[in-house]
Amino acid sequence: MKGLIINLFLFLAVPCFAQIKIDKAGDGWDLKVDSAIQLIKKVDIDKYKMLDTNCSQVSFMISPYSSCQLENGKGHIYIAVDDIKLNSINNIASSSST
Repeated sequence: MKGLIINLFLFLAVPCFAQIKIDKAGDGWDLKVDSAIQLIKKVDIDKYKMLDTNCSQVSFMISPYSSCQLENGKGHIYIAVDDIKLNSINNIASSSST
């Protein structure tokens, strides 16, 4: 029984470490980015798999353009505050998947 419980905890903990971390900022910005990632997953599963495999974190920055950077072998997406303020999930999804 003890082994079963340990295996259950290990099984449940693995997906948590593989998820893309989205920084908390603004009023629900992280939820908008999560919605954009779910939209990518629904529309183009291959792009989603690439995003999930290569991206470890999404952050926000004050800049006219969204950007990305490779850090420690994993991608880091920076979404411009102006892109978030447009209030378009499609726009955020296109920023996240490029």
